[in-house]
This record gives sequence, structure tokens and C-alpha cells, in this order.
Amino acid sequence: MICLIDDGIAPDTLPHSFLAGGINFSDEGAEHQFQAGPHSHGTAMAQTLFETCPQGRVFVVRLLDRYGHLNDVERLAQVFDWLARQRAALGITLVCAPLADNALHMSDDAFRQTPLAEHVAQLRRAGVPTLMPAGNRNASASAIERPGMAWPAILRDVISVGALSGNHGHTLHATSKRLAASAGSPCATTLFAHPGEPGQTSGATARAAGLMAAMQLRYPGIDVQACLDHLRHPWTDQHGQCWPVLSDNKTPG
Repeated sequence: MICLIDDGIAPDTLPHSFLAGGINFSDEGAEHQFQAGPHSHGTAMAQTLFETCPQGRVFVVRLLDRYGHLNDVERLAQVFDWLARQRAALGITLVCAPLADNALHMSDDAFRQTPLAEHVAQLRRAGVPTLMPAGNRNASASAIERPGMAWPAILRDVISVGALSGNHGHTLHATSKRLAASAGSPCATTLFAHPGEPGQTSGATARAAGLMAAMQLRYPGIDVQACLDHLRHPWTDQHGQCWPVLSDNKTPG
């Protein structure tokens, strides 16, 4: 079961069997109202999850408001605290949370002792990976090529996802944030994927989450590292830098 944390979904856009329910942690509406419009960010994410893992199910946590804003970052830690306590009862095996700030973080040192980092680590130890986007640069800054990732993807226990460009081949998306692995640092972009809807690193995260969920269904109980080892492979760019890439046609089998 995939837990999608976003701004809600339009249930009528998905097969009834794919939607397992949801809850509202946002500051809008009643607790049971996790619904949103057909053009919401969460609806696009859920559609890519379904296209990538049609045999799975999704549980929706509405956290962002109707404008896609997280008005109180403490709510994110509250959601992950709730997930750490409820994931077994709900059957959640993977968390897909397309949330990112505007910064370029090089390490997670400033966030290591936060409740969010502790809950994400707790879930990963239980075999429940959290996938988050590495973040998008604005177009005017893309040529700077400064390394770094958004928060919360910078957290070392997050599966951070960057975007590839185009539908085929391996080229890093110009606006995708990225951080290469380096000796002595546990923080790096975990993998890169071709985006589904809604595009960029959010869409790449949805694609990667769907493939990991399909792998979990194919091999029940597979641990996070084994799943990553099966799905990603190294790719060297024109500058000689090696990146971990997830291929769209790399499916469980």
C-alpha cells in the first residue's frame, strides 16, 4: 500500500479498487475530506502511481492546502508520527511525499535531531521507504549547476529522487536538483527517473514510488536496499560523474 502525502485527489479519476481511503491533516476542511479537484497535484501523482503500479492501492493524506502550500511545517512531522504508529494497521509499505523547499542543502546535519528525521528513519527500519523529490531549480538558475537538494529529501533516510530529461535515454533534467555521492557523506540523490505527471522531480518521484511498490508486491518483505539494488543502475554523464538511474522499462520479474 502506497501512502501519498499531497494536496488531495479527485477519487473519480482513479479505479475504485485502487483507492484505499484517506485522511486530512491540512488546515482546510473536515478530517474525512481528502478530496481535491481533478487538476490537483495529488491527482496527477496518484494517476502516475496507478499507471506504474496498477495492482497496488493508495491511501491519501491531504496535508497541503488548495494552493499546494504547507502552511505549518510541524504538521509534516505530525503526519509521519501518525504514520509510524498506524502504518502496520493500514498496511502501508511505502510513503510517497512530493514536498520540497527552495534551498540547496549539502547535508542533513541541521535536521538530524528533528522528529521528522527520526520518524522517517523509524519507518525505513521497518521496511517502509519514504520517497521525496530532490527539488526543482527555477529555470534562470539551472545553468549554475550548483549541487544540493531540497529539504526534506536531504534527510539521509529518505529515498531522494531526481528527474531525467526526455522519454528515452539518460540525461539529467536541467532543472532537477542533484547531489552526487561522496566519501564520508551519507547524503546524495538516491536515484533519477523519467517523470510521469505532474512532471519534474515530483513526477519522477511518483514513477519511482510506483516501481518500488510493484517490486514490494512481487517480492513481499523485500528490504529497501535490495529493492533499490534491483531497480537502479549506474550511469556516467558527459562530465564523468556517475549517477544512479532508474530505467522506465526496469520492471519486477
